[in-house]
Amino acid sequence: MKKLYITALFSILGFNAYTQENLNCIPQPLNENQQLDYNIKANAYHASGKTIDINEVRYLPLKIHIVSKDDKTGGLVKKDINEFVSKVCKYYRYIGVQFFISEYNLIHNSTFFDLKNPSSDESLMAEGNDSHQAINIYFVNSIKDDENQCEGTFGYAYLPFDNIKSTRIVLKNCAVVGDMTAIHEFGHFFGLKHTYNDEVNNLGDRFIENKDNCDIVTDGLCSTDTDPGANFTTPNWDRRTCTFTEEIRDRNGAIYTPPVRNMMSNYTGCQQEFVPEQIEKMKEGLAVRGMHNSYDFSASSTNVLEPSELSATKNIYNSNIITWKDNADNETGYIIERALIDSNEFIAIGGTTPNETTFIDNDVNSDRVYKYRLRPSNSSQPGPAFFLQDNTILNTEKINSSYVLSPVPTDEILNINGNNIGDKLNITISDINGKVLISTQKSMLNEGINVDLSSFTNGPYFITIENLKTGKIEELKALKK
Repeated sequence: MKKLYITALFSILGFNAYTQENLNCIPQPLNENQQLDYNIKANAYHASGKTIDINEVRYLPLKIHIVSKDDKTGGLVKKDINEFVSKVCKYYRYIGVQFFISEYNLIHNSTFFDLKNPSSDESLMAEGNDSHQAINIYFVNSIKDDENQCEGTFGYAYLPFDNIKSTRIVLKNCAVVGDMTAIHEFGHFFGLKHTYNDEVNNLGDRFIENKDNCDIVTDGLCSTDTDPGANFTTPNWDRRTCTFTEEIRDRNGAIYTPPVRNMMSNYTGCQQEFVPEQIEKMKEGLAVRGMHNSYDFSASSTNVLEPSELSATKNIYNSNIITWKDNADNETGYIIERALIDSNEFIAIGGTTPNETTFIDNDVNSDRVYKYRLRPSNSSQPGPAFFLQDNTILNTEKINSSYVLSPVPTDEILNINGNNIGDKLNITISDINGKVLISTQKSMLNEGINVDLSSFTNGPYFITIENLKTGKIEELKALKK
């Protein structure tokens, strides 16, 4: 078993947190007692033989604290917060976790709006506001001395330890949308450290991780490569292309490749991914948090009346337009989730404001068939899936085709209709893997040709029709639901 790394202790004004900054990131580790408690609980988790099954989704509650000025101006809007919830849901599905908003809390205080002294003001801000049954997310305008600028410290979080303080994540407003700070900070919340060594300030002093020392340098993980960190003077680092323009060597002259795409690196604008070992480490951190006594994640979600008249259509720009009728008066907006038609892995792709009834999905592949579902952002209960109603993609002919398929989507019986009455047709129906399920010859009738799909599972199918009179072959797509 890999030995656990107990780091040296640091204390800067008692501010024991991991921060994400665009140029400088100086994390503070757990103290000795906190680390010892973590190790005991982590070892108990591994000794139990139990693992976290990502297919058994666990919904964790978020208490959202919106900090504004004394005059109640400047706080985040709910649409941005729902986009934030959508983003963290997308990345943390890898550890079987999704999130919902259990409560909104408004804090009107200009001192906390620009949090210049986190080490002292954070506790004052949190007093009387923290929830012991949820993750506490505080959205502020600025942190430290970077007022009104999207630079400097973007956020900070705490590693798992048995105190309600460790449930806090503080994020700058401007980093919520279009930035990976929230994903990075949740990584700390679930137990990840940075991929680079915060204690060494000279590139030449970086040690190469190898099988003998990878568990005691940098983040204590063996699958994240040695990383000098972008917070030091690195003239050969090109932030525009996320690459080093020259070789990186340690003091022994060995070449190494920093993990610039890793979510726990400090290469702002380049972070995209977790490696499998980090995912397992976060599962461990989640399990450890579940053993703490100072807090739990028991806050309940809200019962929300399901939306109706769900529809998805394609516009001329090849985007999918999702619409619905909002039947609820207590939802805090919706999280839009999408899956491939033959998959049940729904992934959050965006969020809406309360009472909004339209969402445009611009990130679509014209060769893929999708289904969607809605989940109120303050609920752990997603609604039923619904399908893309797009004639050019799913359940009817290609443009200028000789045939029309109906209904859209189809159910038990697929009707194929065309103007070539009396012509004999070879009809082949295949699944998405190319396996032929039906091959038949029929003549086109006035009422068309009915094909029984009752034995087919739900999903997309490909229809090939050969006209034996003209020799013309056409391919169409159909969706059964």
